[in-house]
Parts: sequence; C-alpha cells; structure tokens
Amino acid sequence: MNYKSSFINTKQDLINSYEDKEFDSPFRSTIPLLELFFENKEILKKIINYDESFNAIFEDETKPYEESKHPSCTDLRLYNNKYNYCIEAKQTENEYDSLEKALSERPGRKNSVEGFLQIINERCNTNLTIDDVSNITYQMIHRFASACKVSGKTEMLYFCFNITSEKEQYYKSELEKIYKLTNGTIPIKIVLMDTEPTSEFKVIQDKWIIKKERKLSEEIKNAMMKKVMNIKLKQIIEVN
Repeated sequence: MNYKSSFINTKQDLINSYEDKEFDSPFRSTIPLLELFFENKEILKKIINYDESFNAIFEDETKPYEESKHPSCTDLRLYNNKYNYCIEAKQTENEYDSLEKALSERPGRKNSVEGFLQIINERCNTNLTIDDVSNITYQMIHRFASACKVSGKTEMLYFCFNITSEKEQYYKSELEKIYKLTNGTIPIKIVLMDTEPTSEFKVIQDKWIIKKERKLSEEIKNAMMKKVMNIKLKQIIEVN
C-alpha cells in the first residue's frame, strides 16, 4: 500500500499522510473511500473482483509533463499484474467549470492540458486538441489522462457516495463526452453507493451541520481508526 510514492504500513499511517484539511469535513469523499477499502472489501469484490493480489496507491500522481509541479492525483489506484482500476471518489464536491472557462480564468493551465491530452492521444490513438475538449471539465480531462498513463487492462471508476439524481446525470454526461471522444478505449463506470454513519460518527456530522464547526480533522481521524459507516452498493452504470 502506498500514499503517492511512499510505502505505507498501516491505516493510521495512511490517514496521517493526508493533509489535515482533507478531513476537516465529515462529508469529504476520502472518508467513505477509505472506509470502503479497509472495512468493506466485500463491496470491492462485487465491483472489480478484488482479491489479495491487488496493490493500492492512494493519491497516485500523474504529471502532464516531466517538470510539472502540478500532477493529477487519482484518489485510489488498485492494480495487479492484469488489471488497473483508477478510482475517483465523489460525495459533496461541487460541479466543475468547463475547460474553456477554466482556461479563461487561468491561462497558465494550457501547458498542463496539452500534456494531459498527449497522454490521452498516445493511449487512445486519437488526435484531440484543446478545442475538441473545451466543453469538458478540466478535472475530467486530467483524471482520464491518469487512467491512460498506466498500462494493461484499465478501467476508470467514479465512486459516488450519497449523490443526488441530478449529480448522477452530471457525472454521466461529462464522462460520456470523454468516452465518445476517445472511442471507448478505456471503459468507464459510475458506481453509486449510499452510506449510513455509525452513531458515533453521526455526532461528528451533526457538529458540522448543526453547530457549524469547521475544523474537525482530529476527531474525524481518530474516529476513522474504527468503523464509521455502513456502505451499500446501489448500482454500477457503464458509461457509453
């Protein structure tokens, strides 16, 4: 198990590898993702036929070009000698701007986008330019490039926890765009899951919702050393 390029021995070490702000909110998607990996592997087995042959890298980095200081970080990559599963976790995250809008506000991202498109084009045998993907979110582009960077049989998976039907359609629409532009070279799936907090973790969630406390990382990290929620697999949607 790794966090970025560092080998990690324990769940505690992994949690401590993240910046504190990652756990300020009890509704960050990293929390159910880690809960799924450590406490609900039976669900992983239903999604990807997970077994002990798989290695795990959390925040797996992909640079758009060698000297870049701003890599794309896949939330979790699970892989063995046959398969690569590149997993993005979502829960309460806001929708992202289109690439066109993102570049109008931060034109310095252009080199990164071109680097990520080169990775995509090499894997998918395409010739995509910035104009071709201007209506797709920047985040989708670099996440997909991360999946293209690894070798072998690869899938891109969006693990969506407790999302609304509107948010489900948003992710599906955005992912369909990149899937069609790359001729379905890499399968993409949306995995819908619901969570139910334990009574102890609900107390922490209520501090966020009712008491408006915004710095809960220490409580959350301590709570995560035990089971903090039950997770239910709802549906696996193949993007096409």
